[in-house]
Amino acid sequence: MHGNPHALATTRFSLNGQSAEARLTLWLALPSARAHFDSSTLSAADQARLAGRRNSRRRADFEVSRALLATVDLEATAYSMSHSAEHAALLIAPDGWQIGVDLEISRPRDVLKLARFAFHEDEVRALESAAPESRQTLFYTLWTLKESFAKALQLELVDALRQCVFWNDGGEWHGRVPIGSA
Repeated sequence: MHGNPHALATTRFSLNGQSAEARLTLWLALPSARAHFDSSTLSAADQARLAGRRNSRRRADFEVSRALLATVDLEATAYSMSHSAEHAALLIAPDGWQIGVDLEISRPRDVLKLARFAFHEDEVRALESAAPESRQTLFYTLWTLKESFAKALQLELVDALRQCVFWNDGGEWHGRVPIGSA
């Protein structure tokens, strides 16, 4: 699809103190992908979702995400999708992985008010003590982490917003999430 970069990353990471190497594929779709949307290729479930999208912004997001899905040869069972402001992201991992991806377009909002309502008290304190010019970036970093983990762990978003807790210590992110197994 024209104008849609495909980035392939092999990354080293540590999980429970054990190093591993994995191949993750991240596809990104720009608003121009909407021109490739074809409703005739939708599943019955997606046709019903499309019919329910009366808001033009939400419909555009949906169409971009489904144009992206139609472009990718998706054989993996481990994948996650997100869309925002006519952009879409699709993360694909090895089968058996639990993954989540979130894409948010930063827009002005009262991040302190929203955090006080939805985030853990430690994160609210971190936002309150952050320089005003960096609060929005910190808020969206926390939000996207939380929503990604909600998808990966199959939590309701409201539960992930409160129960998944993240902090930055010396430029390195750490977190605590509710899981029943390793």
